[in-house]
Amino acid sequence: MKFSVEKKQISFGMDKVSGAVASKTIRPILSGVMFKNKDESTYELISTDLETYIKTEITVYNSSELESFVVEAVLLKEIVKNLPEDEIVFEKDGRNIFVKSGKATFKLPTMNPEEFPEFQNTNVDNEITFSLSVLELMLERSVFCANRDELMKHLNGLFWEYSGGYLRLVAADGFRMALAEEKITKEIESSFFLTLKSMTELLNTLKTSNSDELKVNFDDTKVSFKFDKTTLVTRIVDIEFPNYKGIIPKGFKTKIFVNRNEFIQSIRRSEITARLGSHSILMNINDNIIKLKSSSPEQGEADEDIFVKKEGEDLKISLNPKYLLESLRKVDSEEVELGFVGYNLPVQISPIDIEGYFYIVMPIRLIDE
Repeated sequence: MKFSVEKKQISFGMDKVSGAVASKTIRPILSGVMFKNKDESTYELISTDLETYIKTEITVYNSSELESFVVEAVLLKEIVKNLPEDEIVFEKDGRNIFVKSGKATFKLPTMNPEEFPEFQNTNVDNEITFSLSVLELMLERSVFCANRDELMKHLNGLFWEYSGGYLRLVAADGFRMALAEEKITKEIESSFFLTLKSMTELLNTLKTSNSDELKVNFDDTKVSFKFDKTTLVTRIVDIEFPNYKGIIPKGFKTKIFVNRNEFIQSIRRSEITARLGSHSILMNINDNIIKLKSSSPEQGEADEDIFVKKEGEDLKISLNPKYLLESLRKVDSEEVELGFVGYNLPVQISPIDIEGYFYIVMPIRLIDE
């Protein structure tokens, strides 16, 4: 068996599938990438950690007697990246594969392709076509709010909701929440939950695409994303996502409008002492001024005034600066709106004149004076 492939082609393919390779596994086959011969000029590259499957295609030439094989993924990816020439030749001899480029040759053991898990596809009953760039932006606006603890299964991921002609992506970690939505053309009423790991890999893989068309379909157990000769399939997590609508404010007693960059810089300065002390910033909203205050018993205090446009009542509230900053940095508008219901109730952060997403940050409880 022998074939040649362009370095750019196989490097691009390895980048797409490497994220689904199992990093820690007692099954060595899962540390590999499967080269499955589709026809005399095409190989499918397949990887999986049994939760997520990724498949993409590469074009080969000068081929003879092609056959499927599995090779250790991380090692091959590093070898390909460092080979000297644009043409890479693969030649199999028994259980070994020789990877040649210029004067460099690597001999790698292969694994039995029959032991590699079968690729899991989905039905196409619920297929929707999206703009890939739109979904990529929705993911970027939401996944950062998911809980990072894999033991928190009901929050360690992204909630997908098709409802009322919209797709909504919702992530929460118990202290904050992100919601991104986009109108869709197909009437579907359904919802499911996908892990943070799979959604991070989807986002990374979407960034490698050369096209803007994305097809999403799902059945009762899994969801697939197809684009640019690549398919990513991931399993649905059988959990009940919390009622996110219950924490979205129905109205506000106070609203402020502030320059996003200036607000970010002020919070960053206040965070310096906050992270050494209570990890909180006290915001005292009075007329058209926010007084920011943070303190540490051993490191001192920080005070700063910010001029804002205010609607409604004066208010005092304490917030975590990390959660504030991460949400504000995702807002695309020059000015940002913060809506307040009360000193111990959720705060909503929204862009100005841009629809489709917002953030919720829970306050740090103050003792009612």
